[in-house]
Amino acid sequence: MSACSSDGGDDAAATSAPDNAAATSAGPDSASSTAAASTDIADVDVDVADEDGVSVPSLTLGGDTFADGAVPFSLEATETKEVDEGDGNTVEAGEEVTVKYLAVNGTTGEELLSTFPTEESVVMDTSSELLLPAFAETLVGQKAGSSYILGMPPADGFGEAGNANLGINPGDTVLFYVEVISSATPLSQAEGEEVEPKDGLPTVEADGTSPATITIPDDLDAPDELVVEQLIKGERAEVEAGQTVSVHYTGVKFSDGELFDSSLTSGTPSQRSLAQARSLKAGMKAWLDSPSDPVC
Repeated sequence: MSACSSDGGDDAAATSAPDNAAATSAGPDSASSTAAASTDIADVDVDVADEDGVSVPSLTLGGDTFADGAVPFSLEATETKEVDEGDGNTVEAGEEVTVKYLAVNGTTGEELLSTFPTEESVVMDTSSELLLPAFAETLVGQKAGSSYILGMPPADGFGEAGNANLGINPGDTVLFYVEVISSATPLSQAEGEEVEPKDGLPTVEADGTSPATITIPDDLDAPDELVVEQLIKGERAEVEAGQTVSVHYTGVKFSDGELFDSSLTSGTPSQRSLAQARSLKAGMKAWLDSPSDPVC
């Protein structure tokens, strides 16, 4: 599925093109749906339960829980079934789409992944070659606020090899319930109102196409705690808890200003959930509290 680049863990793996090396690790006794008869996606529905105040959907087949329905379920072509139409902006080709989703193995009825229990979301880049073809095909044209069921055969998803790491065996059809939250054309660089930085801090020159130039004053003492200074106040929607954010970054060592990493070297932004961002912040604080060289 590609939603999130390689930083996104299992969610990213579930939305990105299959890793054939990992997929072929399934043992010889693995189940396969290659001989299963196709089933009409019209028989697939969504049931929503309240779990501690959180709405958590599950898929049903013929009115039964999916695993108790007429499995194995398989399709020869990508099919969709609309659940809610939505009335927001229409997703355009090339946009990044924020979604929540549930994935179910059509052969076994087993739930594979779901973002709903944690109320998190995933960003899928419709221009990315890593995005599974079925998502690239069905997300464009959807409206924000819409939801739909997606039936993904191997040809438009994980291939005949499947993905053993996710519990998808050769030939399995995978079903998704997808809620479209929003979409936007990704920025090539930060846009908004420039903020006058405080005196005595490192200065930054950035053009959005190459690693930023960060200059550290010679008389500036290394910090003993995390310092954050906003340089541009964005004008788009405020980031909310549970969302995945896409960022470009440049990092240099405080001691000599030497570049140690930048997403702009490859041109591919880093995508992280806010939970990962909190972990990153905690990790950087631990780094600053250690004898290691502080960073900017």
